Amino acid sequence: MHRWPCLTVGDMKEEAPWAQALVWIRSLTRRNVGQMWINHTGHDETRQYGTKTREWQMDTVLFQEPVKREGIDVSFNLEFRKARERTPATRSDFRPVRVALVGDVWEYEDVEIRMKRPPSPLALKFLDALREALINSQTVVAGRKAVGCDEWQRECVRFGLIDKKQKPDSARAMFSRYRRELVAAARIACDGDLTWLI
Repeated sequence: MHRWPCLTVGDMKEEAPWAQALVWIRSLTRRNVGQMWINHTGHDETRQYGTKTREWQMDTVLFQEPVKREGIDVSFNLEFRKARERTPATRSDFRPVRVALVGDVWEYEDVEIRMKRPPSPLALKFLDALREALINSQTVVAGRKAVGCDEWQRECVRFGLIDKKQKPDSARAMFSRYRRELVAAARIACDGDLTWLI
């Protein structure tokens, strides 16, 4: 029987086991060692398995969704769910693409990835909070008013959607979840800390 080495022990759904690896991960980063961490989905195939805190340290988070194609074994949509290096000038480098291995050649094409269902009622309330935050914004991206996460979150608190004082971890997780949902539904666009309506 083989025994495979592990970096951590414990329930991989929780934050504590992942936190054990962060010291080593940061030491690699300090030495300019590039890293790629691969996770899988669980029962909910629209998100990674386990704690969202894994993504907090990452510069880029990609999500891969299988696409069935006649006669092709490897085909998937690739979506950048987080891209710290994205700027208005490099936006096209982070666009969603469909990738396939055809014969022995990798091919790709642009694809518009949308949610299979419209935003949830709670996501629409987060969208309303964003609209309020945008009213007095002086920041403009690509000709549209934009706001940082802090301004949007302030409106979410005012709307009673999150509680940053009593439940900071829950507030952060909820905000990230509904921000992602609205991006996937093509209601908003994000560039780093900034968000705007589309």
